[in-house]
Amino acid sequence: MHFDCLVIGSGPAGLYAALSCAKEGYSTVIVENRSWGGTGFSNGCLPVKKILDRIKVFRKYNSIFHHQQFGEFPESGRILFNDRTYGRRIEVKVKERLQEAGVETLYGNGFFVSERVFNIEGKIIQADRILIATGTSPSSPEGIPLDGDRIISHREAVVLDKLPEEMIIIGGNVEGIEFATLFSSLGVKVVVVEQEWEILSGNDRDLVLPLITELENHGVVLKTGVKIVSSEVNRDMVELKTEEGEAFVTEKVLVTGVRAPNFPRGLDRA
Repeated sequence: MHFDCLVIGSGPAGLYAALSCAKEGYSTVIVENRSWGGTGFSNGCLPVKKILDRIKVFRKYNSIFHHQQFGEFPESGRILFNDRTYGRRIEVKVKERLQEAGVETLYGNGFFVSERVFNIEGKIIQADRILIATGTSPSSPEGIPLDGDRIISHREAVVLDKLPEEMIIIGGNVEGIEFATLFSSLGVKVVVVEQEWEILSGNDRDLVLPLITELENHGVVLKTGVKIVSSEVNRDMVELKTEEGEAFVTEKVLVTGVRAPNFPRGLDRA
């Protein structure tokens, strides 16, 4: 198969690049090996903000009607689990939009054969122009390996079937603070551990200070200047150790703000 343009990765960058190429009249194919729409649409910033909006709306109406109409806050199954179906709906819409624009869509794992030749599940694609938009994947600091169960990333966090009673979030970055807001709003006891001496480092303190007050009002504990160097999973709990030897024990650990680049295989041959 020969195309004018091959786009590898269907996240926002790849999606809009492919649509733009097709709009200009170039024959275009896009390949994806995980979720159509990529991390941002399926289990990243978009679903997190959607969940936060849902919490905000529920609280607003409950305050207006004084719990007479809407009752108690829904448990996490209704707040988080629904976003699995949401992710699937997003995938369908992304794929439909690409196909309606005339973009060929292929799903599977692929690799570069040579400079302008890409193999995806045995199908050979030749393209005059190739755009790599493979983004990044969740990673973790050395000594704190993700296991998808007790030590998780955003991928698992947005689709938890059951809320933990307590959670440690590693990282006082934007992602970590968003999740601290989300889980504390759902009644989870949250501790945020940040190795810098302040959360949201580099942001305007006039904006950060009211946020700190809001987090503390929700019971969030902020521990700054603390670096976690190791973890150990013991049955239903996780033990974290700091550089100074202090230990924290919790039900779940959410690692934020650490990403690893996704490189297509055979890139050295491209």
